[in-house]
Amino acid sequence: MKLLLCKTPIQRIFLILLGILLYFSVLDNWFSSFAGDDDWMVYENLQVFNLYPENISTYFSSFYRGQYSPINTLAYGVIYHFFGINPMYFHGFSLILHLGNTLLVYELIRRLVNLLGDSSSEPLLSVNSSLIAFVTALLFLVHPLQVESVVWISASKVLLYSCFFLSGLILYLRYLSTSKSIFYFLTLLLFVLAFGAKEQTVVFPLVLVLLDWYLNRDMKSKQVILEKIPFFLLSLGFSMVSMLAQQAGFSNKLENEYYPIIDRIFLASYAFVEYLIKLILPFKLSAWYKFPMEPGETLPSIYYFYPILILFLGYYLWKFWTERKYLVVFGSLFFILNIMLTLHILPMARGVLMADRYVYLGSIGIFFIISSHMIPKIKMSNTTLWGKLILSSFILYILGLSCYTYWYIDQWNII
Repeated sequence: MKLLLCKTPIQRIFLILLGILLYFSVLDNWFSSFAGDDDWMVYENLQVFNLYPENISTYFSSFYRGQYSPINTLAYGVIYHFFGINPMYFHGFSLILHLGNTLLVYELIRRLVNLLGDSSSEPLLSVNSSLIAFVTALLFLVHPLQVESVVWISASKVLLYSCFFLSGLILYLRYLSTSKSIFYFLTLLLFVLAFGAKEQTVVFPLVLVLLDWYLNRDMKSKQVILEKIPFFLLSLGFSMVSMLAQQAGFSNKLENEYYPIIDRIFLASYAFVEYLIKLILPFKLSAWYKFPMEPGETLPSIYYFYPILILFLGYYLWKFWTERKYLVVFGSLFFILNIMLTLHILPMARGVLMADRYVYLGSIGIFFIISSHMIPKIKMSNTTLWGKLILSSFILYILGLSCYTYWYIDQWNII
């Protein structure tokens, strides 16, 4: 409890030190052979091996094996230029990004809660915003679902796009609080950079709209609408680039080796529910979640129950809306928006049904819900037995997640 009440800089220092303690062993890891991609993306990727301007230009003007991530390729090139093909430095880059993203999560949630101000009826606003931010960032840092994004070198684009994405959201909140146009244009720039790292960024404008709604802006005002037009136009263009990249690299698979829409709905429902469960109680984590059948084969009967669970979740989300519990709605929609493109409802040239890295950014929404409901109860810990029990349980929960993460990093070293 004393740590929760300490000043903001100490909380940030604690997060950094804990992250280093948990992930330091990753620096001894080699390139991954089991999960794949490290070969053709890094140490066998000829694009990485020089930084001549004409070579860098190809990062941005061409697709590479169905991928368009020039900023991430450029990062690999810079690392190789200074350190060669030494996996320690690539892992170090990923670790720095994860620590930086943790601090960005802290800053995003702190600013968001502060902007909500006293005009909101949300119960969390009766406590210090840094407490909410700290617990949200702590969960983001230590959760074992994040391990894949950090220790698999090829997943660094998840970390890199998340860094630009989160920075863009923070600058957007800064724009809303100051009305200075420089922060608006910087937000636009970071959106572009985030897409250069990973195509999943195209949902960024929808998250901005979600922030506008949560902060009670006039969604029908001319200013709010005009602000979003450049973002949506860029998102449309980025989406076309992503589709062209997939067609260039995986046209045969997309056209002839994929699942019909009905099967994709059931599979997406399963993946959505599983992600939620693993965010609360992570178990049986894997580097490879296979599809349950080949295209054209019969879907296992258990998968027919998952859309029913989605309907129940949708009902409770609507109930939270009608009861004006907007924090739960905001966190849930943040999660949904940031994973919806990975659920295979739209055809994706991917060989796995699920992947832990797909929820790296979206998990913040769920962690925000958890932390905002935990903090008021934890603050009672000095006055009630119930509060002390909740605090003790939460500490054990964090320790359990941390131990799982520490162990799981070593498993990735083995594979």
